Amino acid sequence: IGDADLGQQRSDIASAYGTRYVPSGYRYTLDLSRAEPGQHTVEVRVHSTISGVEMAYVRAITVTP
Repeated sequence: IGDADLGQQRSDIASAYGTRYVPSGYRYTLDLSRAEPGQHTVEVRVHSTISGVEMAYVRAITVTP
């Protein structure tokens, strides 16, 4: 559907993995105004520019009227 805004500040990640990872966050606003009420699945795909690893995170959501 779209690309996220990358490079968001994540001091919690930097605390765990080092200052190199401060800009490791992302933000995306999903417009659900035209989605039918009920259960849906959201999938976020990520790609590490450091390791080359690609992953997908899948979550169930409920859209209410």
